[in-house]
Amino acid sequence: VRYNDRLANDFYISNDFLEHINSYKESVNKNIKKGVEINKKIIVSLGEQKLYAYEDNQLFMEISISTGLDDLPTPRGTFGVFEKTPSRYMQGPLPNISDQYYDLPGVPWTMYFTKEGAAIHGAYWHSEFGSQWSHGCVNLRPEDAELLYNWTNIGTTVIVKN
Repeated sequence: VRYNDRLANDFYISNDFLEHINSYKESVNKNIKKGVEINKKIIVSLGEQKLYAYEDNQLFMEISISTGLDDLPTPRGTFGVFEKTPSRYMQGPLPNISDQYYDLPGVPWTMYFTKEGAAIHGAYWHSEFGSQWSHGCVNLRPEDAELLYNWTNIGTTVIVKN
């Protein structure tokens, strides 16, 4: 926990939950094939506030999303998913990025595409999909995020464009 001084009480995670997460990570890692060409890409359209996922140029998914506010923009460019985790505790402010406070345990279906922390993930704390709302990440409905998470491989290309 980055800001452990913000926790008023002890924070515990049950062994059952940890076993489930570790089992899930093992199954994901077994399905990652090294050296195999990945024909998947995710396109994030900031202007449309939509995400498109393609496999072999066939549309897999088209959904409304929420990207970064004007003062906390989602980074533009071409990236690759380099880390996936089914749940992440996210806190802010982010040094040199924002002084806005947030404290979000259990952010679901997180897929990081920049080393600075930009990610595609589920958002249970709002329902403003189709408009800018985040601190730079790409927010999806949790059920959409789970579907995309299970479809996405490590190395999948992420293109964020206007």
